[in-house]
Amino acid sequence: MARVQISDLDPDIWVGWSHLEKSYPKLSDKAHAEQSINLSDLSVDTLKILYQVQQKNTQILKCKPETLKLDKSAIRAILLEVKHSAKTGSGFKVRRRFLEVIEAGNALGRFDIPIPYVPAPLPPMPPSPFTHDNMKKMAKISPLLEAFNQSLKETRCTVSSQAWWGQVLLSAMLNGALVDSVFLMELVKSLVEGKYDPQLRWVSLYPVKGKNPPKHPVLRRWFIDPVTRLLLASSINQQKLVMPELKRVSDGQNVFSLISAYARHHEFSDKLPGGIKALLDGVKARLHLHMPPWLVQYASDRLVSTSLPEHVWDRLIHPPAKYVSSLTSRETPALAGPVSLAEDSDDEGQDELEEGEYEQSNVPIEQDEALPAQLRELGGILNSKMDDPQKRVKAWLVTNKDELLPSVRILGLWAAEYLLAKGHGRRVKRPRTTYQMVNCIAGRLVGQLGRLDLTRLGDEEAYLEVYQVALEDTPSNGVRRIVGRALKSLHRYLESKHGVLPLSDHDIFRVSGRSNAAVDANLISMDSFFQIFNHIEKEIRKIYGDPEGNNPKVKALVQQLQVALSLGFFCGLRRSEVLGLQIQDLDFIEGVTITQETPPEFWIEICKNGLRELKSRSANRLLPVFALMPANVLVDVRTLWVNRRNQISARNKVLNPDTHDSLKAITGAEPLFNLFVKDGKVNDKDPNLERLTKGLKHLNDDEGLRFHHLRHSFANWLSVMFWLGEQGKGVFLPEWFLPTEHDSRRLMISASVRQSLLGSAPTNTRSMLQISSLMGHAGLDITMGSYIHLADFILGRMAYRLTPQFDIAVLEALSGYSISYLYEIERKLSVATPPQIRPGVYLDSICDRLLLDGKNIAPVKKKHTVKFAKSSAVTPPKGITARTLQVLEILNFIEFAKTVPLPKNEDSVLYPLKLASERYGYPLDDLTLWVQQLKSLPQGVLRSKGVPLAKPRANRLVADLVIKPEQECIAMATCELLKKVYQGEMPELGKKLACQKRVHELLSDYLELWVIGTHLSIETDSLPKAKRWLWFLRELKIGEAIDITHTPSIGKDFPSAKRQRQYWKDQLEIGQIKEAEPKVSDSTRGRIRVDLDLTQISKKKGVPQHEGSTAMFGVRAALSLLALVQCTFLD
Repeated sequence: MARVQISDLDPDIWVGWSHLEKSYPKLSDKAHAEQSINLSDLSVDTLKILYQVQQKNTQILKCKPETLKLDKSAIRAILLEVKHSAKTGSGFKVRRRFLEVIEAGNALGRFDIPIPYVPAPLPPMPPSPFTHDNMKKMAKISPLLEAFNQSLKETRCTVSSQAWWGQVLLSAMLNGALVDSVFLMELVKSLVEGKYDPQLRWVSLYPVKGKNPPKHPVLRRWFIDPVTRLLLASSINQQKLVMPELKRVSDGQNVFSLISAYARHHEFSDKLPGGIKALLDGVKARLHLHMPPWLVQYASDRLVSTSLPEHVWDRLIHPPAKYVSSLTSRETPALAGPVSLAEDSDDEGQDELEEGEYEQSNVPIEQDEALPAQLRELGGILNSKMDDPQKRVKAWLVTNKDELLPSVRILGLWAAEYLLAKGHGRRVKRPRTTYQMVNCIAGRLVGQLGRLDLTRLGDEEAYLEVYQVALEDTPSNGVRRIVGRALKSLHRYLESKHGVLPLSDHDIFRVSGRSNAAVDANLISMDSFFQIFNHIEKEIRKIYGDPEGNNPKVKALVQQLQVALSLGFFCGLRRSEVLGLQIQDLDFIEGVTITQETPPEFWIEICKNGLRELKSRSANRLLPVFALMPANVLVDVRTLWVNRRNQISARNKVLNPDTHDSLKAITGAEPLFNLFVKDGKVNDKDPNLERLTKGLKHLNDDEGLRFHHLRHSFANWLSVMFWLGEQGKGVFLPEWFLPTEHDSRRLMISASVRQSLLGSAPTNTRSMLQISSLMGHAGLDITMGSYIHLADFILGRMAYRLTPQFDIAVLEALSGYSISYLYEIERKLSVATPPQIRPGVYLDSICDRLLLDGKNIAPVKKKHTVKFAKSSAVTPPKGITARTLQVLEILNFIEFAKTVPLPKNEDSVLYPLKLASERYGYPLDDLTLWVQQLKSLPQGVLRSKGVPLAKPRANRLVADLVIKPEQECIAMATCELLKKVYQGEMPELGKKLACQKRVHELLSDYLELWVIGTHLSIETDSLPKAKRWLWFLRELKIGEAIDITHTPSIGKDFPSAKRQRQYWKDQLEIGQIKEAEPKVSDSTRGRIRVDLDLTQISKKKGVPQHEGSTAMFGVRAALSLLALVQCTFLD
C-alpha cells in the first residue's frame, strides 16, 4: 500500500494508542481517558497500523467512544490486520501491546471487548550487576587469580593433602563457576566416593542444605572446567583421594580453611579476601562478565537444580538404537525442592504459623530482578527491620496510589489491613511472617495478573483459575502447601474487605501427597523423536493390517499421531492443547512454498474452546511455529489442516448437496484431530494415544517417559539453541555430546532460530522469558524450576570463557609433556574452535591424552539410526565445493531410485527425480537437466580410476565419491579458483564476461581433451587450449608436476619433428618436452600430451603436497561436475 500520511487518519484518536509504539505508563489512568494523541509523534510504521485498524473499525480509536462492544470474530479480524501491517519481526510485540490497550480500555469502560489472553506486562530490565560494591569485590579477585595461576608452575606432589584439596577447590571456584560453599564441599565428597565420569568431564553432586535433609538429595551435575580437569588428571593417580581433616563447623569455613592452606604453601595468603563470603561474592561478580544473569543465578543456587537423572543424561552421550521389549526398572529420581520445607505440617486448618515456616526457595521480592520495581519496593519495606511496618506500608500505598499495578496494590493492602492488623478471631502477624507470606505468592500473582484487578474478577471460576495457576507454579508439594495457605488468607481478606465471592465449597487450597515431590526431569533428543515418528507409522499399519498404507483411515490415524508428536516436541504443547486444536487456530497463507531458509509465517493460537479447557489463563498464547519447526515437519502440519478442511467440505456436500457452499461449509470450530474427539470433547483416553507413550518408553528404555516430556524437550533444546545462537561462529559443543546426525543438523540452525524469536542483538536477557511465554507459563519460576534440565551443561560450556591462557612453562609443569609435544597438540586443534574458548579446548586436549595413558583416541562416531520414511526438505550446501561434490551423491541416488518398486500412478522417469528433489532440495528442472547432461560426459570421467566399472556398487552406480582428504582438498582449490575467475576477481585476465568465457572454454576443453583411463592427462593439437590448460595447472600450484610429451606429425609438407617440438616449447614457455614416435596426422605442429608427475613438486613451505596421483580425481570430478551444471554454482 502507499505510504500512510497523517491526513489519512481521523485526528480524534485516543492517546492510549501511542502504547503501540512506546510503552505508555498512564494507560489505565482515568485522567487521560479522553486525551487525544499527537499523530506527528508517531512513526510511519505505527501510522500504518492505526490506519488499518481504522479501516476495520472507526470507533475503536476514538477519544470519546460510547462503550464499544465487539464479538470475538471482529477482534480476531482486527488482530490479523495488525499482524500483517506490522513491520517484519515485530508482529507478536505489536499484537501484545494492542491487547494491552484493549485490556486497559475495558478497565476504563471504553470497551467491552473479549480478548484471547491477558496481556501481562513484561518485567522491567534487571539492574546492572556492575554496581560499585560489586566492582570492588571483583577487583580483589584479580590479584588472587594471577597468584593462583603463577602457583601452578610448581610441582604439586610436595603439598599436603589439605593444600592439594585447597588447590582443587580454588580452581573450581575461579575457573569452573562453582560458587557455593555447600557445592564445593560436596565436590570433595563426590571425588572421594568416585561419583565422577571416568574421563573427568563431570561430577555428580548431591548437596544437602537446611536442618531437615531429604531422603533423596537433589542431583546437581557439575561439569569440570578445563583447568580443574587438568589438575585432577595430572595428579589424581598420585594423590590418594581421602577426605581432608575438617575442623570447622560450617561448609564455608572448611572450604576457606583448605584454600588458605594452599595459599600459605605458595605464599599468597595476602591475596585472599577476608573470608569465604567475600571471596564468593567477588567470584560471582566476575561471572557477570562472561555469562548471562540467569546462568549466574543458577551457579549461585538461586535457581533450583533440575539436572537430568544419570540414565537420561547417558542417553545424550550414548543414544539408544533399539526397541527394548522389557523396560529397565529404576529407582525414583532424586527429589528437588527446598529442603527446609520437607517436614512442613499438613494441618489444613492451621492459620497461625511459627516463625520461619514460610521460608522457601523463592528469591526475596526485593532482590528478584524479574519482578516489577514497585513490587520489589514493597518487599523492601516489609523486609526492613524498622519499627511500625503497617504504618510504613500504608504511607507507601498512599504515595504511589496512581502508579501501582492493581495486583501490587492489593498485596500491599492485604499486608497493611489484614496481616499486620488485629481482627476478630486472629492476631497480628509478626513482620517476618507477613513478609514471608507476601513473598511466597507475590511473583506468582503479579506475573499472572498484570494489570488485572484481583477484586474485580467477577465470577468464582476466575478466582479458581488464578489460584490454581499460582499453586501449580511450585516446585514441590511442601511449597505448594505454604502457597495455598497464603492464598487462602488473601482470599479471606478479599471476602471481608472487598466483598468478593467466597470459595467455601472448594478445596483448592488443600494439598495432599509427599512433602517433597520430585522434579520430573526427562527429555528426548531429535534423533529419538524421528525414531518414534517412524515407529508409530509401522506400528499402526501393523496393528490395523495395512502394511502398504493404502487404507485412508489408517493413513489419517498415522498422520494425526505424527503431527501430535511434532507439536509436542517442536512447539512444547501439552497433549490436551494439541488434541483440542480447531481448524481456526491455525493461521497461514495457502499456496506458499515452505523452505527451511525462508519459511512463510505460520501461527498456531492456543485458546479455550468447546473441545477442552486450558490449564491456566497464561496458557492462552500465539506460537510462531514457522520459527520453531523444521520445514518438512511444518509441511506435515499444513497437510493435515488441508486434509481436514477438504474432508469437512466433502462431508458437508454429501449432507447438503443442494445448499452446499465450500466457503460456508467450514465454521472454523471443527476439531483438527477429529479422531481423538468424542461427544464434543477431547478424548485423551483413546488407546491409540498410548502407542505414542509406548514408543517413547521402549525406544528409550525409560518407563518414566510420557507425552509431557516432549514439552520438556522443547524447553531444553530451545534454551540450548538460544545459547548457541548467541555464541557466534565456531564449534562450541564437544564431539561427545549428542553425537547424532539429526540433532547436529538441528543445532546448526540455532542462530537463525534465535534471530527469528529474539532478534539479531548479540545478547538478550529475555531468552528464558521467551521460552516461558511460548510454553504458556505464568512466570519464570515454573520454567526454570521444573523444565530447564541442561542449565548445568550450558553453565559448564560457558565456564570455558574463564580459562586463562597459560604460558608453556605452566603447561609443561602441569602435564609433564615436553614443550614440542605441547605445541604439536595445539597445532592439531580444529580451526573451527572459537578464540574465546580455545584455551579451554587446548587444556582439554592435553587432559584427554593424559587420561588415555598411551592408548589411541577412539573417534566419536555419528549415529545413523533413523531412516526417514519421507525425506526431509534440505537446503543445498552454500559452499561451492560442497554443492559441487554433492552432485556425485545425487546422481548415484537417482540411479539407485530407479531400482526400487515404482508406486502406482508414478512416472518411471520422473519419480526418481522427485525423490532426489525432496531429499537434496534442488529443483526438479535442475535435476532433469543434469541427468540429460550426464550422457555427454566421457565414459569413466566420474570414476576414480578413469574407466567405467563393469559391476558398480549399489551406492556408486554412476560415480565414485570424492571422500579422501587429499581429493577434497584439491577439489576445493579447483572450485574456489574457478569461482574467483568466474566472478571477475582476477582483473589481469580481462573483464568479467571474458573471464566467464575463459572458464566455460576450459571446462569444455577438458571434457574434449581428457585421455580416458588417466587421472588428469589431456591430449591436444590446439595451442590456445594447451595454454588455457597449463595456466589452470599453474594457478592450481601444481605447475611443477607438468610433464609434456610431443608426438610429431609426419608428412612431406610438415616441418621436421625438431622444429615442431621447438614451436611448442617456445609458445608454451616450457624448458623440456619429451618426444614420442611420429604419427600420421593432419596437424602441422603435431600433438602434445600433458601428464602430471607429482613427485616433481618441491617440498618447501607454502607449496601444497599431493600424496599419490589419485588425488587428481578431485580436480577431474570438480571440472566435470561444474561442466555438468553449466557453471550455475559459480554465480
